[in-house]
Amino acid sequence: MKFGELVPATFIKKGNRFTAGVYLESGGATTAYIPTTGRLTGALRPGCRVWLEAAENPERKTPYTLVLSELADGGLCSVNAYMANWLFKEAMEMGALEVFPIPKLKRKCLMAAADWISDCRMGKRSVGWRSNL
Repeated sequence: MKFGELVPATFIKKGNRFTAGVYLESGGATTAYIPTTGRLTGALRPGCRVWLEAAENPERKTPYTLVLSELADGGLCSVNAYMANWLFKEAMEMGALEVFPIPKLKRKCLMAAADWISDCRMGKRSVGWRSNL
């Protein structure tokens, strides 16, 4: 996924469900809006690296929006609940999704062809918790 200019920072702690305290790599502590209501257990932990997007509205209470976090094993996690649809659409258009089972329907849906986007209906969710069980 292509993002605009992202600002690297270190996650300090959540202020409430929608705000996070972060320390910018360029220096200074600030707050960032978290665009999801989930707990983000495993995705946000004190000291993890995060990437922020600057707010377009200078009057907004938080100057940044939290976009990505680095997981303990080094992977990246989207912390933006709205991003699931954008990521799915981009993956479809790139042909990056292979055949995968849809358990409820007991059939397979071919997702590789971008022209299937309008013909195939799928539920898409962001993941706010991750575990290596």
